[in-house]
Amino acid sequence: MSGWAPYVETLLADGTCQDAAIVGYRDTPAVWAAAPGKTFANITGFGRERLGRPAGPPV
Repeated sequence: MSGWAPYVETLLADGTCQDAAIVGYRDTPAVWAAAPGKTFANITGFGRERLGRPAGPPV
């Protein structure tokens, strides 16, 4: 999924966002781009599934 890394860099550029990731969770489950060394870069399959669900009670 090329092209997403610059978007993540833009999100982080002014310091408003502390972490960012572009994540696929259905057709291509993976972290496509993320801020290096940050939490979202290490998101797991379970985390991706939780991101795609409506808000509800903690699992």
